[in-house]
Amino acid sequence: MLTAITITSEFSGSFLAKGATDDLAAQLLRHAGCKQIEDWRGRRHRLPTTTPLAEQVAIAGHAAEMLRAARYDVTLPPSLDTARMSPPVHALGPYAAGAKGSAKVTGEPGTGKTVVALHRVRYLVDRLPPGQTRPVLLTTYNTNLAADLRERLHRLGGDALVRRVDVKSVDQVAREVVEQHPGSVLGTPMGDEEAMALWHRACTEMGVFDYDADVLDAEFKHVILAQGCGTERLCFRAERKGRGVLQRADRKKAWKPVQTYRSLLDGPPRRTTYALIADEAARIEGRHTAKAVEQARYKEEHGGLDLVHREAGSGMWLKPRYRHSACEVIGNASTISTGSRRRPVPCGKGVVCSTVLTSE
Repeated sequence: MLTAITITSEFSGSFLAKGATDDLAAQLLRHAGCKQIEDWRGRRHRLPTTTPLAEQVAIAGHAAEMLRAARYDVTLPPSLDTARMSPPVHALGPYAAGAKGSAKVTGEPGTGKTVVALHRVRYLVDRLPPGQTRPVLLTTYNTNLAADLRERLHRLGGDALVRRVDVKSVDQVAREVVEQHPGSVLGTPMGDEEAMALWHRACTEMGVFDYDADVLDAEFKHVILAQGCGTERLCFRAERKGRGVLQRADRKKAWKPVQTYRSLLDGPPRRTTYALIADEAARIEGRHTAKAVEQARYKEEHGGLDLVHREAGSGMWLKPRYRHSACEVIGNASTISTGSRRRPVPCGKGVVCSTVLTSE
């Protein structure tokens, strides 16, 4: 049973959090900015009465997000629950009017990014034709937060809204893309500790001890995989925005354990990582998109008619996996598969997370 934590507004103008009796919940609330009080009434957390309302909403939202990710049952009053608030009119500028393409919303916790994503999803679902499919994807970086997004989406629009939206973690979406692709061989995803041990082994075998395993792992994910650096030459040319300068000689030295690491992954036994699964999923969806674009071009050249004989014979009856998507991510950079597009999503310094919105 989930531990219940209740955050309430006080007549004094502040808010009070009750139910955080264990150390983890207390630590998360303190990290969000609350002051811990312990007296004869027990442990509780609150903000000073002079805290502006906008700041209270931001802190309450941040606290609730962290607590729900840690599997606590959090109750917020309507005055502090951003999921029940209406987003600003034209918060996305021209994009809110129905423009196609993608938009990225960045900001500190509690500034309304998730609210924008939830309301955008509802807007898109409201304009779908009747049906039982789920053409809208709402995704985030782990399964716990995906469950939280599904609950908040239900509070916003009920069963009618939730049944038209696929709410999944990025890893789950990527894994499904790879599993459903004929001929793909999916190894067993490693945990962080196993991956670090493999990096140590790769460095030892190559005699390269200039970089820590976590540094090489981050370089592999956020530079080599994110920019599709399949060769040493491409690695030399890769951009490293926000990751400092790495001279050519240093890149060459780092490339050696990367190659050994990939060889060790191939086994036996064959292993993989969630980052590699996401990279393979992006590659599969990229080829799928290229075929769809070619199909559209060919049909346009031939008068826009359905060319049944060509499509049926070549497997060219293609459509995007999703019509629209919204993805909430955290970190410096990641490569995600949003339906039919491969997108690097950078977050600058001081930006904790971002919401990426795409439309057909």
